[in-house]
Amino acid sequence: MARARVTTVEAIRSKAATLFERQGYAKTSLEDIAKAVGVSKPTVYAYVGSKSELLEQIVIEVMVTLDDGLMAILDNQDSAEAKLRASILLQARAAADQRNYYQLLFSEQPDLSAAMQDRVNEWARSINHRYAKLIDQCRDEGVLSTDIDPMVAANLILGMMTSVSRWYRQRNRFSPEEIGDQAFRMIAL
Repeated sequence: MARARVTTVEAIRSKAATLFERQGYAKTSLEDIAKAVGVSKPTVYAYVGSKSELLEQIVIEVMVTLDDGLMAILDNQDSAEAKLRASILLQARAAADQRNYYQLLFSEQPDLSAAMQDRVNEWARSINHRYAKLIDQCRDEGVLSTDIDPMVAANLILGMMTSVSRWYRQRNRFSPEEIGDQAFRMIAL
């Protein structure tokens, strides 16, 4: 029986992310990716132009997921507390669901083009500033202590939630939702 052929770039990205994480970006070839997916190398080229393009697509996927999710949360009419809780939950879910992608965002950044590295850094600054503004609103609502620095708190929260991708496995005792809830309870008054 012949193997089913891949018909989406998402399937190629997913296999590539797994291989990049296991073997490292530099040690993984497009031939390795094609073999893992069960297609020929020319088929992979039909979906992506290069290995570096694949890595950039993976990084962009993480950025878009978080950016779109965070903007939807910040644009709603909920309280700052509800928005912070929802944003932390978003981070926990994304770090668990896109674990391999997250790992690559941080571990393989030196292999990104200079333009892409600049884009990632600008995106990270933007996320930090949006979180800092939300934390400031939470301080005003009495949800967080008024003596914390919003930018320091934003960086700590984002670092904590990003770390979920390093240790979370589906067999864990807690769901991403429970992890997000515990993280929120750690910082709230």
